Amino acid sequence: MTRLHIRNIGLLGGLNPDGVVQRRGDDMRLLPSVEHVWLQVEGDHIRQWGQMEEEPPLTHGMEVWDAEGAWAMPAFVDPHTHLVQYRDWE
Repeated sequence: MTRLHIRNIGLLGGLNPDGVVQRRGDDMRLLPSVEHVWLQVEGDHIRQWGQMEEEPPLTHGMEVWDAEGAWAMPAFVDPHTHLVQYRDWE
């Protein structure tokens, strides 16, 4: 299983408060985010993340990337639709 540690992320965006699975309507205008963070990925899942000041020691066999201040938005999904193009295809 791939284990990846990404450090020096300038902004980690698209975070939701605990218990919020999705946002709709006016809540789509919000972009909860945290600056100066690290995150760890195992396989296809983000396992943990935190502030750079609290970065844990790296473990053996973990691949390390330096984001060099880049933004990460792992939860971003483009939700737009073209209802004008909708038609019943049956």
